[in-house]
Amino acid sequence: MDSKTFKEDFLVSLFLVIRRSIQLIVSPYRTMRKISQETDFLQILIIFFFIFVYFLFVALIRNSPIHSIVNMGIFLFQFGVTVLFFYGIGVMASKKGNFYSYLFTLSYTMLPTFVWFTVNTTLFLVFPPHGTLSFFGKGFNMLFLSFSLSIFFWKILLVYLAIRFSSGWSFFRILYVFLLYLIVLFFYWYLSLYFKLFLVPFL
Repeated sequence: MDSKTFKEDFLVSLFLVIRRSIQLIVSPYRTMRKISQETDFLQILIIFFFIFVYFLFVALIRNSPIHSIVNMGIFLFQFGVTVLFFYGIGVMASKKGNFYSYLFTLSYTMLPTFVWFTVNTTLFLVFPPHGTLSFFGKGFNMLFLSFSLSIFFWKILLVYLAIRFSSGWSFFRILYVFLLYLIVLFFYWYLSLYFKLFLVPFL
């Protein structure tokens, strides 16, 4: 693959990521079904690149660039375990499963997480905590709470659709497996607090 072809492929993949990010808001069901059949790995790399840019942004704010690499490593570990968790249970439960389908769909479920963390960090710089005690500050907090809840429900919907199209499970089986995942995640979060790795996992 020459440099010209790579640039063209990269731009096409970037366009697809941007378009599908919007479509996951407007038409999440149809869009996630298409993503579950995807084979363009450049899209995953682009999503991960934007996540790394966020980590670099936070590290520069804290004047500690090395933390961007550490945080990216932690994220890749978390994401890898998540993919293997759902894929592994899928194989054990139904003796079948498409690893790449899980990889692509769960990669796109990181978009709500990326949006929330990016907006949260940016607003923290623009509106420091000590400036949110006024009347307007309280109103802003209500707006941010509404925004956070919207992102949360969007995230839950995308995760459900990702597992649904990657596994073909019923609603209740997805619910049981997801609750099991939350239990594992809770212990992981507790350990991360104990070792002071992070307060909120980037998932």
